[in-house]
Amino acid sequence: MSVFDVDAYENDVNVNAVKADINMLFPLANKTINHAKREPIDIKKGIKYSYRFYVDGVKIYSSQIKQLLIDYKLNENPICDLSMYSQSHLR
Repeated sequence: MSVFDVDAYENDVNVNAVKADINMLFPLANKTINHAKREPIDIKKGIKYSYRFYVDGVKIYSSQIKQLLIDYKLNENPICDLSMYSQSHLR
């Protein structure tokens, strides 16, 4: 299973758009994408919406996910949490 953390501020996340982005990363995999939404919180940047997306049927290392996000330019989307795939997070 692969996991993606997605955070947005002020405007809630478009769940279907995120799932479409994830499907783009794994075009040949037969997978199910589930998600969980955390309770929105008010922080200095505004209301923070947090989700975690779970992709069944995909075996991949977290460092490979980070590279895929960069390759498909999803790292340019401010809601993608690349820190989740950093070396410090992988330990």
